[in-house]
Amino acid sequence: MLTATDLFFVILAVAVALLSIFFSITLVYAILILRDINKATDAMRDSAERIHGMIIKPIKMTHEILKYAKPVVEVVEDRLRQHQEESPKPKKTTKKKSTKKKKS
Repeated sequence: MLTATDLFFVILAVAVALLSIFFSITLVYAILILRDINKATDAMRDSAERIHGMIIKPIKMTHEILKYAKPVVEVVEDRLRQHQEESPKPKKTTKKKSTKKKKS
């Protein structure tokens, strides 16, 4: 017949077996979740690289072009200002009122 200690060890063995199964299932789900997270981060990294290539690189390139074009634009603005100062300003003309009578 089973004694109290034998019964305790049987119940303890069953509990350890159930906990091992539960832990194994939990571990499998954790691995699957981490794999999905890895796939999602890879997709986000690819999207970020595409955004960098399509948006940020052209903005940086435009900034560099503008940095070199700014002195040219300033020279053109100075010459336009000089040209406007040298040329005579056109006189404003006033509109003449028409003298035609309206028919009633």
